[in-house]
Amino acid sequence: MTTQSSQSVLINGFGVLFVILNAFGLGLRLPVGELLAQAFARWKIAVWALAINFVIIPLLFIGYLLTIASSIPGEIKVGFCVAALSAGMPFAPLLAQLAKADVSISTMLLVVLTVATIIALPLGLPLAIDAVDAQLKVSVWDVAWPLLLFLLLPLVLGYGFRVWWPDLTPPLARWVVRVAILCLLL
Repeated sequence: MTTQSSQSVLINGFGVLFVILNAFGLGLRLPVGELLAQAFARWKIAVWALAINFVIIPLLFIGYLLTIASSIPGEIKVGFCVAALSAGMPFAPLLAQLAKADVSISTMLLVVLTVATIIALPLGLPLAIDAVDAQLKVSVWDVAWPLLLFLLLPLVLGYGFRVWWPDLTPPLARWVVRVAILCLLL
């Protein structure tokens, strides 16, 4: 059994803290119910985004790993599979704003893709890993519990805080975002 260096533990800790605070901050800032209603109103865009992110991209990645990149080590292949099945980007609304695009659509897609990733990654990753590395076995629960604990739970708690204490939400959201960015930088 190998031990991680203290630097590695620190980097991983700040990474997990960033994910937790970012999810909590999204819950504090985003009107999730309104965004999901908007997703149903603009269902064609949402379906295209879901199909591209959870069908086309994973198939292309897995095809690449099975054909062109078959000599890549198994651990790297697993990393490619995780990347292929993890959709969305937390900075998409900011980038849409800078590009003078429709920020509400990018925010709506961010929420839809985040929720879909929580569902698709645990279901798809064991199948993808089985396709690219028959020696490694992973269960749905092995993938699901960290997503539920570190992503979905903070998102729901942030949304609950926003609903229950709307007066405290704006100042808390500013601090959560600042600390999350600091964790990302460290």
